[in-house]
Amino acid sequence: MQCSVCGSENRELAKFCGGCGALLALNCPECGADNSPTNKFCDSCGTTLQTESVDAAGDPVDSSDFPPTSPDDAPETAANRRQMSLLCVDLVDSSILARKLDPEDLRYALNNFHQISRDIIDEYEGYYAQYMGDGFMSYFSYPVAHENDAYRAVLTGLRIVEEIQKFNIELKEKHGIKLHVRIGVNTGAVIVDDKVVGEAPNIASRVQTAARPDTVVITETTKRLLPPNAFTYQDLGVHEMKNIEPQRLFRVFERRGSIGRTTDTRVDRPLVGRDRQLDLLLEHWNRVKGSEGQAVIVAGEAGIGKTKLIQGFEAAIGDEAHMCLKFQGSPFHRNTMLHPVIEHIQLAAKFLPADSDAEKLAKLRVLLAQFDHPDKLLPLVSRLLSVSGQEEMSLVSPQRLRRQTLDILIDM
Repeated sequence: MQCSVCGSENRELAKFCGGCGALLALNCPECGADNSPTNKFCDSCGTTLQTESVDAAGDPVDSSDFPPTSPDDAPETAANRRQMSLLCVDLVDSSILARKLDPEDLRYALNNFHQISRDIIDEYEGYYAQYMGDGFMSYFSYPVAHENDAYRAVLTGLRIVEEIQKFNIELKEKHGIKLHVRIGVNTGAVIVDDKVVGEAPNIASRVQTAARPDTVVITETTKRLLPPNAFTYQDLGVHEMKNIEPQRLFRVFERRGSIGRTTDTRVDRPLVGRDRQLDLLLEHWNRVKGSEGQAVIVAGEAGIGKTKLIQGFEAAIGDEAHMCLKFQGSPFHRNTMLHPVIEHIQLAAKFLPADSDAEKLAKLRVLLAQFDHPDKLLPLVSRLLSVSGQEEMSLVSPQRLRRQTLDILIDM
């Protein structure tokens, strides 16, 4: 169990973090179930939870025990050097919006813009850092660092563009306007204490100004850190920028494959010491060719070569007739049931971020036409993919819907 405050790993049933003393789990007084300390209600029975602050010993903390401190009294945070990916987002033509809209309507649009962005940043475990006019800067690798922070930052930028375009449908109907954003991403070394110091934030801000509305532009440094074939790009060439070195920029159009698929296929290492396991996989493959269905689970600790073993198996049967379907979980969607299946169907149907629900339904019909009874599949599959426009199934119980969905996925 990882602490959300300091990032320390703790044993599975720990109540408090061994690194900083923060509360890790909150017991429901009604059913006794463990809950996140941020939960207001029990996620097992719905009982209201007592969410008061606690100290490292587990005792409630009364804020009156601690008088307010001035900035001068605050303890100095130890500065540390780290590589950081910075996401800079700016709202296009915000002054024109301010002139056109009533202040309350403008507040509604801006609040939703920031809330939508903040939710996506939280999903990819970035840090919503600071306002910059009508835009903001977000950090990836602070306060918690990940090995794929550059990847997370770029995905966040693409998602923000996508979700703002969806919000624009409502905004156009209510107020006759649309929001447009420019997004820049840069990666570089910074010093972090109570603020981020270095050239990298300045470059990210300059890159954002070079982007066209509703696009994500990244530096060459960031592009080198991304998984190969993860996105489609347009080389924008070298740009002169004020007070910084010229930067080669790339526009990111869309991801090519699964969000969770971040394996670096450029690393070509031989398969060593896995002959027995590879022979076992090939033995099961031979049974499949003899019309015997087989299922093999490859399990083990991280880093022992599971992926390399599968790659070796794929290479061994490369010349034989087969179809390979890859479903991979994502750390960004831990709480989304069937996410790998949902993503596979979206890719097979060739969904694009800017597609309307009507366009997605049309693509789904084309995809499902190859199966028996496509008209019966469409309502369930569209519901699974959160595509509206089909008949409501509110009269069907959740348990039956789940069973029907699993059945049609097996048939597909």
